[in-house]
Amino acid sequence: MAMVLTACRDNLWDPDNQFAEQRRAQEEAIRKAQIEKSRNSSNNLVRIERDALVHIQSGIPISELNKVMGYRFEVLASIPSAASVWETRRYRVGHLIASHFGQTSKEFEICDQDRELFTLTLANGVVRTVEY
Repeated sequence: MAMVLTACRDNLWDPDNQFAEQRRAQEEAIRKAQIEKSRNSSNNLVRIERDALVHIQSGIPISELNKVMGYRFEVLASIPSAASVWETRRYRVGHLIASHFGQTSKEFEICDQDRELFTLTLANGVVRTVEY
């Protein structure tokens, strides 16, 4: 019996050490999650911008444009007439990211919000020109 008690006494449970180990493990897990989230956000930025540049071209209807780009843009010029509406719009990276992920997202935080993607001219609900 004395031998068992002596062996247990040498390997005493130390709650401070246990707490420190658990804390280190939690901090490591949080750090890995943050790195993964940052990597995913960067991949999302690349993917969404690539999709926009590939899909937006002359001849697509405004409904398709709105699906890809969302409803955030700058109107540079607008000429409404009885027969048609001509409009020139500027789309920025920040507009695209805010439309898809929101302004409080990590993607919006890390993107170059003021960088211009392209300027479009629309007429009669169709994209007429795309200027990169």
